[in-house]
Amino acid sequence: MARQLRPVLVSVGWIPPRPAAEGVPPAARAVTIAVKPDINLHITAPAPVTVTDPARVQRIVALVGGLPLSPPPGDFRCPFDGFARLVLTFRAQPGGPALAVAEPDLEGCRWVSFTIGGKPQPSLGPVGGGLSFAASVARIAGLPWNLAKMVM
Repeated sequence: MARQLRPVLVSVGWIPPRPAAEGVPPAARAVTIAVKPDINLHITAPAPVTVTDPARVQRIVALVGGLPLSPPPGDFRCPFDGFARLVLTFRAQPGGPALAVAEPDLEGCRWVSFTIGGKPQPSLGPVGGGLSFAASVARIAGLPWNLAKMVM
């Protein structure tokens, strides 16, 4: 069954720079990466992977830190979203409490939801950037996941 996608309408003004306090806390030494496939696909996601290699963790932290704030509130019409996303949970040590969580959407408007200490932060990334961001994270982590198979 073919799905009709709706065009994205975006109203964008000036986008302020991100404050340093809105980044992954410097105590992050591990990141657990999980993927949630589109709910309409009814497929099993690969098991989550925890990355502890300091160089890889820092590259992923820097990738999150390099994302701009998403456009300010305005009119958005996003294409269909089956809630496919990557979930990056940053921790001081494997299994420890979450310091920050970044969730790039793989469908829809494809921006990155971000929380620090459980508190929601402004969304990150340009509209449409979530899938490419997630693919970059998978490459840095050395994951063989084909994220394109997780979306409709």
